Amino acid sequence: MRGLIILSLMLASSFAGAATTSAFEEAAELYRSQQFLEAKAAFTRLADQGSARASAILGMMSRFGEGGPVDLQKAYDFYLEAARAGHPPAQYQVALMLASGEGVEASDKGAAYWFTQAAENGYDKAIDRLTQPLLTEPNDGSPQVQTKPSRRWNLTLPDNFKKALAPVETRPQRLGIKVQLGAMATKDAAIDLWQLIRDELPEIDQDLPVTVSRHSESGQAEIYRLRVGDFGSVVQARGFCRSIENLSRRPCWVVADHAQ
Repeated sequence: MRGLIILSLMLASSFAGAATTSAFEEAAELYRSQQFLEAKAAFTRLADQGSARASAILGMMSRFGEGGPVDLQKAYDFYLEAARAGHPPAQYQVALMLASGEGVEASDKGAAYWFTQAAENGYDKAIDRLTQPLLTEPNDGSPQVQTKPSRRWNLTLPDNFKKALAPVETRPQRLGIKVQLGAMATKDAAIDLWQLIRDELPEIDQDLPVTVSRHSESGQAEIYRLRVGDFGSVVQARGFCRSIENLSRRPCWVVADHAQ
């Protein structure tokens, strides 16, 4: 079941393009029909022809034991092949496996590299992960969320800080290029983060459109994405991110946001 869910996500973008080959469609249909042995053979032929998507799916099938026994090392190798070919979902899976030591020796440095590669290729899950607040362990052992202090922030705020905040304005939303500055556990936290950035960094454009959108997936906690823009081009968005990072070292990622 997990494999079917993951494949449906991976195929959604694949089938959106006019360049999808009939061979890939046939292999995908075999998979959906749970004819895993035949699907694996079909995806293997495509991978041998250089299809990064097929390699990524073979990684998934090896990871979950579809069409053969579970083989985490082989899963990692398939994902890595697709990741090196520039396939963002595979880059993200490689990062996860490196972070947890699943099928490969754990490497925080390697995981950070592939999370960054996936994020730079616009993969939302990687961007969310890199812009989420840190989890810390307080003295009582229970997890506590806190934002990463990226410079000498003035965090001595009045008790009525939230009540005094001006609400985020609702602006007509246009499809375009945005940047993501946070993936927070609550809407209030995302709004507070933007107000804090505006207060501490008066150099940035105060009139930029801001969106806070809820995102959730089955079995995972919901998050609230803080995104800013529209920007006229990726170059402009990257310039904004450089300004944010230079001033505060806060993570900032460019996203082509068509899902708001």
